[in-house]
Amino acid sequence: METQRSNKHRQYFRITLAQPLCGTMTIALIGDRAIQTGNTDVCIEDIGPGGLRFLSHLKLPTSNNIILEFCSKICGQEYALWGSVVRAVEREKNIWEYGVEFHLDEITQARYVTLFHQLAVKVYKYKQWHDCRFCSKENRVQCLKEKIQD
Repeated sequence: METQRSNKHRQYFRITLAQPLCGTMTIALIGDRAIQTGNTDVCIEDIGPGGLRFLSHLKLPTSNNIILEFCSKICGQEYALWGSVVRAVEREKNIWEYGVEFHLDEITQARYVTLFHQLAVKVYKYKQWHDCRFCSKENRVQCLKEKIQD
């Protein structure tokens, strides 16, 4: 299962994180129906006002009808970001890389542009910033596998 979306179609910048953000993901909506499920650990590798890229051990479909909620600490505050999978690639056996497009209104998107500009300055200036939930492991795939086993 693989779908591609060209960077040329991307409206907003993305911050590639040398140390990924640790986060959780849950299925929030299927269609217009709210879903109550548990959450799973994910590894967020890049992020911006339009979406994010993450690693997971779960195999997910690409669908605008399935809305996922991602939670992580960014710039000192907990955020819940909603979006749908637009790209999926198996990075290695049982580890999937996903591209997510956020579902945001214009006001929230404008706030996220400011937030992610702030994050980009902190990350590039200081290389790592203590007020985010960055992964402390060198190997992000191994880190994800360890979390799954816990």
